[in-house]
Amino acid sequence: MNDKPSFLKNHADTVAIIGVNLAIAAILMAICLSNISSVNSRMDAANARMDTLHVMFYDLLKEGKK
Repeated sequence: MNDKPSFLKNHADTVAIIGVNLAIAAILMAICLSNISSVNSRMDAANARMDTLHVMFYDLLKEGKK
């Protein structure tokens, strides 16, 4: 008979733990990447509002000088 031990039989728990850890790491990376993109879009919106305010103040200053 074949008395040679199977690698997967001896290390199935290790392979399962590694698989679960890889899945958790992938989920965490996806969450981090989605948070980064939402932060960027919020910053872009804030920058657009600030630009609009600057233009409005500039226009008010121009009208006040006339």
